[in-house]
Amino acid sequence: RGITPILLTSPAPSLDRYGHNRTWAPVIRFHQIYCWQTRPVAIALDVDLVDAEKELTRHDGMYDDTRHDFIHFNAAGHRIIAGLLTDKVRELEAL
Repeated sequence: RGITPILLTSPAPSLDRYGHNRTWAPVIRFHQIYCWQTRPVAIALDVDLVDAEKELTRHDGMYDDTRHDFIHFNAAGHRIIAGLLTDKVRELEAL
């Protein structure tokens, strides 16, 4: 139907970098597994991938309070992901 799928990895804060309670490890591990599986699926299906997880791990301060909310990144994280998606859409439009 003319739709171009774009897969997106799921960022999660590093336990070591943010130093919060290890009880969150199973949920963060779920995000890691999702990302590890999404990358080869993009290759196998020949669809585009925006690796938000990889990009957000390069930056500090992407989460406001990981002790209480370790899933949702803050405005800075949203800006980075929006930029990544915008770049990918522009790249695809240029093709």
